[in-house]
Parts: sequence; structure tokens; C-alpha cells
Amino acid sequence: MEPLFSIVTVTLNCAEDAVGTAKSVLQQSLGDYEYVVKDGVSTDGTPDLLSKMGVKVEIKPDAGIYDAMNQALARCQGEYICFLNAGDVFVDADVLKDLAGFIEGRECRPEVIIGDVQDGRFPGRKITYRDKLSKYYLYRESYTHQACFVKRSLYLAAGGFCTEFGLMADYHFLAKVLVGAPEKYAHFSRMVVKYKFGGKSDGPAVQSQLHAERWAIHQQVFSPQERQRFAFYLFFRLIPLKDAIEFSATGKKLIAAWYRIKGWKI
Repeated sequence: MEPLFSIVTVTLNCAEDAVGTAKSVLQQSLGDYEYVVKDGVSTDGTPDLLSKMGVKVEIKPDAGIYDAMNQALARCQGEYICFLNAGDVFVDADVLKDLAGFIEGRECRPEVIIGDVQDGRFPGRKITYRDKLSKYYLYRESYTHQACFVKRSLYLAAGGFCTEFGLMADYHFLAKVLVGAPEKYAHFSRMVVKYKFGGKSDGPAVQSQLHAERWAIHQQVFSPQERQRFAFYLFFRLIPLKDAIEFSATGKKLIAAWYRIKGWKI
């Protein structure tokens, strides 16, 4: 019988992070899941450490994180798939149990379920997503894919992730799927994952590539009229300026100071 969930982690020379992630998966109180780990030929002992925990690891070269995720996808048997990166963890042992109850309690099983996120940099900060989607929201926001549970059939129909996007293939997939069909989405109003941050797509060094990829995705997914209208909204709300400040060294210090004032741990 196929499991309800496939939890996927792709690894490469990240032994400590991979072990922490695996522990959070293996401690889940719901047994109706499989854990799929794809390693890109690590040299730091990552596969050996995971194997000692009872985790079966496939070791195979890949062309990057999204190619690795596509390789892992081919092994998955679950109805829903969650790509949980090494270093990210489920917030507690009942995440999958509670999510299963959420799914079973709905008249129609959603194709995309997204839970809320705890910011790993600032544990007091929560990222809470909306119950309903708009095209502008999808244009502006990127979801944390570690908190996304997507039907395997949807990934297979799309052919997995488009590896032309080295940083934002997950955003490309969700935008392409949800822009024209918001009914496929359901918000699971619960903290699901603690997101570590600090991955390949985080930080100021990759902002130019992120912007380029986001622009290319917008070109594919949104009409010229929508792009023009949404760009005006962003400009009117000073979003580009806010983003520039947030990713600057001074901006990070100001944000950290604000979190201290709010009483959030740093």
C-alpha cells in the first residue's frame, strides 16, 4: 500500500544538518510515510551517518539541487511529497499526524497544501501564509517549499522541476500550477517546519540571479497586462526599496534590533 507522505531530503556534504533533519522525520508519530534521501556523492560521511540511523540513502551524482530533487521524485511512492532540505526540521513529532487529519477532514483532497514556517534565524518570528491566493500574491511571494505538501501526480504531470532555474525552480512549479487554479491550494494553519535559512538561494550574493529568474518566471506565467499592473503595485508600495534595505548589512542590523525590541529570540 502506498504511503500518504513521501518526505524527501537531498544531501551533499552536510552531515550534521542531514542528521538533524533525519531525526525530525524519524520521530514523527504518524507511521504512514516513507523517507527518501538522495545523496550527491558526499565525501564527509553523510550517507554512512544516515545509514546508521536506519535511513536508506541513494548515492548518485547530480547536476544540482533540482536535478537531485527530480531524481528523488522518481523514487517516491507517497500521495503527497514534501522536500525537506538538510538543516530544516519539522517543528514537532505530530506534524504529519495533524496534517493527515487535516486531509481526511476535507471533502475534497487538495493537490497543494502549504503549512506555516518558523524562521530559523529568529525563532520568535513566524511566517504565516494566506488562506486564499490571488495572482498578485503569487507574483510577489515565494513559498517555503519545505512546508509544501504536493500530490505526486501533480509533480509527475509537470515533469518535476524545471532545472533551467537554478534557484527558483520550486517557485516556478508552484506559480505555474496555482496561478490558473487556486482551488488546488489549501492552507494548513499550523507551524510545520523550522526553516534554517542560509541555503544556496539566501543572501545578497545571489540577488541578481534571483531577480533574473523571477523575471523569467513572470514572463512565462503571467500575462503582459498582469505583469504591468503588478509591477506598478510593487513600485507604489516601495517594495524594491524595502528589499534592498532588508538585504543590506545595515538593514539586517536594523531587523535584528527590531526583533530584540519585539522580544523575539535571535
